[in-house]
Amino acid sequence: ATPPFFLSAHKVTSSLTIEPNILSKDYLLERGNPSGGDTLNPAFKAGAISACTLIVNFASKELFDVDPDEFEILLPRIKARNGNRVLSLQIADELVNGSGLCNELAQPDRNGEPRVLGVIRRILSGAEGSPLDELVAGDHARECLTGCYKCLHRYGNQQYHGLLDWRLGMEVLQILSNPNFRCGIDGNFGR
Repeated sequence: ATPPFFLSAHKVTSSLTIEPNILSKDYLLERGNPSGGDTLNPAFKAGAISACTLIVNFASKELFDVDPDEFEILLPRIKARNGNRVLSLQIADELVNGSGLCNELAQPDRNGEPRVLGVIRRILSGAEGSPLDELVAGDHARECLTGCYKCLHRYGNQQYHGLLDWRLGMEVLQILSNPNFRCGIDGNFGR
């Protein structure tokens, strides 16, 4: 049998990694892989990619006035940190040598926190410009079970359409922003 191989290309650009400080061990981040090693649980993978899409869509519109395709959403990873396994979301500038967008999201705001944290909080707050109101309002919440061209889908992210789910994305954003958020593990499914 021919061993598996990968094609890759070296690309120098700026990127941003988003990881929670604390993540409950109750979350099933990984599932066993029969071929060896662990892989990211498909639900967390879909939620992480959806969360990145929500961040990119909001930041490109509200902060930068650029096309969301100026960002590249990379597959989420599991990292080891202080003896724990942590979900790591990754976003990069699409342009080779970077456009500076990810660097801007990593810069501290007036409170000394990375701007991306403010983006996540604004998305979850339902404040002006937040997609939350549009996502949960009337017809959209009833008609869109996972993702559509009104919320997460666009031509530039077709490779992820099967994974995009705005509800999972919002839950991952809650997990990232609130260490006490239990996501229904404790039987409480309310916000």
